[in-house]
Amino acid sequence: MKQKAPIIFFGSSKLVLPIIETLNNNYDLKIVVTTERESSQAIPAYCNKHQIPHISIQQFNNTTIQQLASYKFPLAVLADFGLIVPDEVLNAFPKGIINVHPSLLPKFRGPTPVQSAILAGEKETGVSIIRLDNAVDHGPLLAQEKEPISDEDTAETLHEKLFTKGAELLSKVLPDYI
Repeated sequence: MKQKAPIIFFGSSKLVLPIIETLNNNYDLKIVVTTERESSQAIPAYCNKHQIPHISIQQFNNTTIQQLASYKFPLAVLADFGLIVPDEVLNAFPKGIINVHPSLLPKFRGPTPVQSAILAGEKETGVSIIRLDNAVDHGPLLAQEKEPISDEDTAETLHEKLFTKGAELLSKVLPDYI
């Protein structure tokens, strides 16, 4: 049964499709915001196939900020988005923006957490769910799960594992959070 809370999602790669699918299947996913421009790219293609409204942005400008604030949704979810979310957007959602991040925060913040974990020779990493604040990959930790790094893992295979695990963890966290 779908949850009634309307949600907006921010993400920008095929890796986050498990999260979009979880939100679309279990929540009232109203709109997806992505930096992908072409309709053939993963997120716009998924949204078109499943009739989910989506917009593409390359930066947050006044028009985009006003548009996002006008939706009046209580909550947003973000994963692998690639843009810093300005305070005006963070504050537009009364329940905040929940970030699914592919590392065991606070370790490996920033845009390359999976590659950094592999290069550091880590034997495990994980996925963290946080409520975003105005610092990069920072905010109150809501949940975290570990994932072993195998010798066969590449950045792509590990990203896929972590965002799939992140979608599962998100579906456990969101009902109580909402």
